[in-house]
Amino acid sequence: MIRPIRRSALGSPVGISASAALRGLAILILFISGLVDLPRAIQLGPVTSQAIFTVVYFVAAIPLFLISPVRGRGIALPLLPLILFWLWSVTSLAWSSAPLKGIQNVLVVGVTLILVLASSAVASVDLSFAAWMQKNLWRSAMLVAVVYFAAVLWFGPGSNEIFGARSFSLYALFGVVYQLSRWHYGARSGLAWAIGITVLIGFSQSRLALGIAIALFPLAQLPTQRGMRILKVMCVSIAVLAASYGALLYFDSLRERFVSGDVSVKLGPLVINGSGRNAFWQTTMQSFWNAPILGQGAGSAEGLIDSYWVNIQHPHSDYLRIAHDYGFVGLAAWLWGVLTLLVILRRNWRAAEKFGPKFATIQLTAFLAVVSYALQMSMENAFVYVYVSAPLGLLVGSALGIHRVTSARWEHQNSVVRPDSYARVSAHA
Repeated sequence: MIRPIRRSALGSPVGISASAALRGLAILILFISGLVDLPRAIQLGPVTSQAIFTVVYFVAAIPLFLISPVRGRGIALPLLPLILFWLWSVTSLAWSSAPLKGIQNVLVVGVTLILVLASSAVASVDLSFAAWMQKNLWRSAMLVAVVYFAAVLWFGPGSNEIFGARSFSLYALFGVVYQLSRWHYGARSGLAWAIGITVLIGFSQSRLALGIAIALFPLAQLPTQRGMRILKVMCVSIAVLAASYGALLYFDSLRERFVSGDVSVKLGPLVINGSGRNAFWQTTMQSFWNAPILGQGAGSAEGLIDSYWVNIQHPHSDYLRIAHDYGFVGLAAWLWGVLTLLVILRRNWRAAEKFGPKFATIQLTAFLAVVSYALQMSMENAFVYVYVSAPLGLLVGSALGIHRVTSARWEHQNSVVRPDSYARVSAHA
């Protein structure tokens, strides 16, 4: 049984220092992540500055977790499949054919996990951290959107001049999930912001990110048993589908991105431009069968693709990457871990509704962010993009941590948590 957090925990110097230090690290992570793929353009010897930032995040997050007065108790068990996956990925470096690439991949996963643990520990003693984290993530996503909007006006749709269109769109999805969560709980401006960012993602011509953003609109309103909410979901779904059809019909550049060029990806009767993905996938799958159980080691899929194509280093499907590098063992652990996390976050979201919209918004944002991330992995490389994974770790960890506090207080009746008393709960902590 989870014990309630004592009053002295937040007031302790260790608790205060851990919270302040993690906020400082979070600001650094959100600022650097807001540059999306720009740091990858700076080469420092055999690695990019993005790899250096990955090491910095990992090294900085470990002591924050260790000095926290509530070091992730109760969180490590649900994360056990992902922790086991990470340990397996570290072990696989022993037989990897591309260990340098593998080390960076392993560190990205390690950063995500340690940030989940550190932020959950801090959120357990600082109830304001989760809301602070989400607002600053939104500001970071908004800044990226403003810069990319300027790039679209200057260079045209699909611009890659400032930073990559696909990289922008993956990061912008954080803004979509946050605003859709606000809209779910009554903030009308949330719908307007979510539509605006989705339209901008459309101008980036990133088809996967646009599809994910569109799918999130009805998903953010589910599940429900109320008639008005069901009607709202239906209306939103129809409006989103109509807008998407109109965009494909009237914007030639977006339509051509879908249905011309390498039309090697088939979805039923539809054929879609896969941007060479089918060739990457076939090559990766053929190599996968050389070691299907244990895999060929962290980074080996990147080494494989790099040996066949110039300036292409990823298989463009993280599930294929994981299967190739870590085998059925690693893929099973990863899927088990992500599904467990989704079940927990959904349960926490529904439970948080009794504490009021501010708490429920935090949980819904984290849940939708993990859904978005899981979908991105199907045809993208979010698994090794630290500018996606690190903010996700902070977001998920803070949601898990705040749930521990609110549920413990509810169960033990140490303080009355009313639906309109978010600020009051923070004061009682």
